[in-house]
Amino acid sequence: MDGWLILLIFLVIALIAWWTYSRWTVSREAFREAHPEALAVEEAVEFDDLTRIKGIGAKVQEVLNDAGIETFAQLAAKTPEDLDATLDPAGQIYATMDKTSWPEQAALAAEGKWEEPEVEEIVEPVEFDDLTRIKGVGPRVQELLNDAGIETFAQLAAKTPEDLDATLDPAGQIYATMDKTSWPEQAALAAEGKLEEPEVEEVAESVKFDDLTRIKGIGPKVQEVLNDAGIETFAQLAAKTPEELKAILNVFGRIYVAMDKTSWPRQAALAVEGKLEEPEVEEVVEPVEPDDLTRIKGIGPKVQEVLNDAGIETFAQLAAKTPEELKAILDVFGRIYVAMDKTSWPEQAALAAEGKWEEFATLQDELVSGR
Repeated sequence: MDGWLILLIFLVIALIAWWTYSRWTVSREAFREAHPEALAVEEAVEFDDLTRIKGIGAKVQEVLNDAGIETFAQLAAKTPEDLDATLDPAGQIYATMDKTSWPEQAALAAEGKWEEPEVEEIVEPVEFDDLTRIKGVGPRVQELLNDAGIETFAQLAAKTPEDLDATLDPAGQIYATMDKTSWPEQAALAAEGKLEEPEVEEVAESVKFDDLTRIKGIGPKVQEVLNDAGIETFAQLAAKTPEELKAILNVFGRIYVAMDKTSWPRQAALAVEGKLEEPEVEEVVEPVEPDDLTRIKGIGPKVQEVLNDAGIETFAQLAAKTPEELKAILDVFGRIYVAMDKTSWPEQAALAAEGKWEEFATLQDELVSGR
């Protein structure tokens, strides 16, 4: 009897599901017959390459696509005010863009009127230039310029330093401190192919990056920030003052503020001259083999990563720090780091650096989680 009851319940549920699905299908088909335009919406849209519009880079296209603007026709249907409303919330860099001509360009592109002079000039695909050949422009700056529609030497040459300030400064204080005065002039020479001219040979030729982590106090993360600021070689670092380095790095947080940048230019100057045999350089510039700092009780992989970014990569470097200095480096990352007892870390590191592993093990046995 129970089996028949279960079967009956199952059949009732199946009947209700079938009736619901049938009603939904009929309603959907009735809607589509009453609104044939819905068919067009449901069909997949073929994306157009909106970067063919002058002033639109890859990042702008991405924002437009996310807003449902995927074709020239959809862009042409927008007003400049609509585009302001779509893009401006994405950041000040987008608010400064001149979007006035985008709908008109898109309308011509949608109609396939590629032969008209204004379209040939502004809608034809552009071959990107390597803007990092301009002295002062690093990979991150090039990315920001590209996103603002500046993809060639000619486009960069057409900008004034004030235009470049308006484009880059909203991205952060590091970009506001950059000297962009010579960029248009450099770009104009590069656009004309005058790579043989002395001033261009000096400033526009591709720069071979130096390993700035060879400078004592600079870790991979600091090198990345310096590279983004256009400091890619020992010579460029040597030309900076400690005050300029503070202006570049301190905006990224207290961990960078706590770094002593005083000796970096002097170290870099010695490295430029190849004086690796000099005692002070042997100590501070020779490549360092990182130690496994997680062997210190109380240090896990994440803490090691933070210490490495602060230029502390060996037991000896950790042993040279005071607990107060370690607090200044780590506490800014949140309460979990504040709660750590860093008192014993330098002592543990000193023993490890000297290879006194028995004493090291004895000390760790006395500790619960650092001391």
